[in-house]
Amino acid sequence: MIEEIKAEINGKPPVARVWDKMILQQQRTIRGAWLDAANELKETPDPSDQNLSGDIQSFVAAMPKIDTERHEIRARLIERFSIQRENAQATLVAGQATEQIETNPKSKDLER
Repeated sequence: MIEEIKAEINGKPPVARVWDKMILQQQRTIRGAWLDAANELKETPDPSDQNLSGDIQSFVAAMPKIDTERHEIRARLIERFSIQRENAQATLVAGQATEQIETNPKSKDLER
């Protein structure tokens, strides 16, 4: 997984897995079924059915985003690696700036 994440950070597309697609499709199917039920209830004349329709829509909206545990771990690792990379680059730039200051003679030193 780490090698895949490094590749992705470096601009390569993520590796697609068959089971990920199947999991995502199943989650979409479940959400769709709930929303279909909500739409049917919304069309009835009974106010309690219409209220239930709204509750179901809120329930679906509150569901966690469609991700597998692997996706969540990958996202956290990518974030961590990205922060480490940014910190390393900032340290490198700061080191180069300090190096330039130390290696460039000051004008007062040249006058002597």
